[in-house]
Amino acid sequence: MSFEEFTNYIRDHITDGWNESASVSIQKIKKNNGIVYTGAYIRSEGSMVTPAIYLEAYYERLQEGETPEELLVDIRKEFDWAMSRTSSFEFDISSYANVRDRLIYRLINYEKNKELLMACPHIRLEDLAVTFRWLAHEDSVGISTALVTYNELELWEVTVQDILLAARENTERIFPRKVMYIEDFFMERNMNVLHDERSIPMFVATNQQQINGASVILYDHFLEDFAGEHPGNYYILPSSIHELILIPEDSIQDPDSLCDIVAHANSTVVSDGDILSDSVYYYNADSNSLSIYKR
Repeated sequence: MSFEEFTNYIRDHITDGWNESASVSIQKIKKNNGIVYTGAYIRSEGSMVTPAIYLEAYYERLQEGETPEELLVDIRKEFDWAMSRTSSFEFDISSYANVRDRLIYRLINYEKNKELLMACPHIRLEDLAVTFRWLAHEDSVGISTALVTYNELELWEVTVQDILLAARENTERIFPRKVMYIEDFFMERNMNVLHDERSIPMFVATNQQQINGASVILYDHFLEDFAGEHPGNYYILPSSIHELILIPEDSIQDPDSLCDIVAHANSTVVSDGDILSDSVYYYNADSNSLSIYKR
């Protein structure tokens, strides 16, 4: 069974004997860095929202020997679980007043997301772009957000400046900053890293949830506050969209090597959807300025 045949099968049979009044559609969903997933949308009658059930992983299980009928059962379970997480979602998203306090921003790569950025308000920063989303749900399992497009701006009758001001207030409140030594970062993940007193001091910057934590670099006075606690200028390595690594300038003899490290990590370790940039950034504490490091 081809992937197209599989998605058609899911569309045609997912409601059999279960939620038969729901409508089903299969859509291509563009994610970060141009990655495209195939999602099944099962919209129950009267439901305001419906989660996307991504089908690629289920197709892999089909190829590994599971039957389509077994996969239908698990897709229904995933849908029911996802819907249970949105049980508190009762507000009208057509009203800006209802959404304003949920608006947040995210930092993504500009070039890798050019097509996506054509449809949504954004602000370009060097080789990055600031996009805006609204938070639908957050719990111990994770978060659910939706991208703000130009359609929402028109519906809400607001400007990019309006949502920027709201996101500046909300993002750090909802996702508080978190900075730690890199050794502590690894310990939190139960990764044993041998500490050497001669090691270069490195700091990991993210948020408390450690989800899209690279956006902390946009927080008001973030770098200024950090340099106040740890004086000096810093190189900033975009480890992924989830965290940044800050390294004191005076501990690096060959800054060019940092560019090679980032590029190598992005090509071998970081998943395509989590890559932020191949660039290294430089923070000058004296001028409180951030720029791309040039070899």
